[in-house]
Amino acid sequence: GSTTGKNTSKSDFLYETNLLVQNSNTYCAGLNSTHYCTVSSNNSNICNNDIGNPLMYNLNGKWFIYGIYSNNYINTITGDCLPQYPSFAQMIPLQLNWLKNQILF
Repeated sequence: GSTTGKNTSKSDFLYETNLLVQNSNTYCAGLNSTHYCTVSSNNSNICNNDIGNPLMYNLNGKWFIYGIYSNNYINTITGDCLPQYPSFAQMIPLQLNWLKNQILF
């Protein structure tokens, strides 16, 4: 994804940022109960080409996947990211049965 927020800037590397799940944020109003709404306190967020990346959670030194990013705010004219607004991840725990049924053994 982009590390500068610009639509024309792409990275070949996967970076991480710390985001907070805040489904009660005013920008998340109307969000259905199958998504996490994540916000940043340091103006860092997912950006262009980050859709499909995981939302991870660390519990006692173990990492768990909690979501898959599906949407973020962008400037509709320039295509640049708007990191001051939330990003959205599909909740994985709610989709486990569906995921298990899609895996072919």
